Amino acid sequence: MKTTRPRFESFKAKALKNPEVKAEYEALKPSFELKKQMINSGREAHLTQEEVSTLLHHSTKDLA
Repeated sequence: MKTTRPRFESFKAKALKNPEVKAEYEALKPSFELKKQMINSGREAHLTQEEVSTLLHHSTKDLA
């Protein structure tokens, strides 16, 4: 018998029904958006993740 894992979107929708999870998700959203912008800017400038992290004085794992 093959078991299937839930898709991320259905997992996320179910998790966000919990008010505590939703509040934490919303609180962290700006941080994740900023990281996404930094990574995208680095890609547009043809920089590696290591180069971007060095320019921003962060570790590579902070941008992962």
